[in-house]
Amino acid sequence: MLSIVSFVQLMLLASLPSISNGLDLYDEKTCGAHPDPHFHIWDGPWYDYQGACDLVLIKKIQDPLDPDDNLSLELHISTQKMGGYSKISKVGLRINSAEYVFESSTDHSGMPPTLGGYPFTLDSTSSYPIFDVNLGPGYFIRIMEYSPTYGFSVQVNGNGALFMNSEGMCGSWNAGGVADRSGTPFTNPDTTTWAQHWQVQESEKIYDLTAECTGPAECGKDFPDPPAEGKFPCQREDGHLRTLNDEKDCDKSCNDIPAEYPELR
Repeated sequence: MLSIVSFVQLMLLASLPSISNGLDLYDEKTCGAHPDPHFHIWDGPWYDYQGACDLVLIKKIQDPLDPDDNLSLELHISTQKMGGYSKISKVGLRINSAEYVFESSTDHSGMPPTLGGYPFTLDSTSSYPIFDVNLGPGYFIRIMEYSPTYGFSVQVNGNGALFMNSEGMCGSWNAGGVADRSGTPFTNPDTTTWAQHWQVQESEKIYDLTAECTGPAECGKDFPDPPAEGKFPCQREDGHLRTLNDEKDCDKSCNDIPAEYPELR
């Protein structure tokens, strides 16, 4: 019978976050990237990257030694700076050599019924287009186009039978967490460095590459010329900046505005 002290120790251990050692064949997980953009990796954590880059979200190569593995998949996204945040401006999907590119306000009337052998559908009855690639019961790749302003959202549901050996901004299925292209894990990764490691290379591109891999826009660096009268509305009640083009909040205070913009103080 457990003593009270042992029971408390077990409860404390159970409450600690586990260190990921990777996922197995039978795990069922979700990963994705959503406006701002926020990245959700396979084994749980969320990260933000508000820079501009062409990124490998998932890269999964078919295992030639596994007769049951018939999926080769690459999922790319392009992020574009929009002031205080970034949007996913383009999505490219390659399944078993078949490719499709999602761009804002594109006519998809000619989209194929399958992609790489998997059913490919468009639901245009909702308030925004929803594209699904059906990978099997309960498993899918879903791409939603919110608007030209907010861009796309990408969600992938799968298991180890589909995504064993996959890597990219969604994380490493086998090793867990986030790793670079050599398999070296990042610990508490700087997301700009992480993005630069997973920048789409010329040899793997699905569409024409659009961006150098850069970090988030620095608040206060891209203000236009001041108005003829008055000051920019930089200051909120809590003393922080807002960007001028989209009124998204920045993390710096008005005192952090560069010296070349004294009229904003």
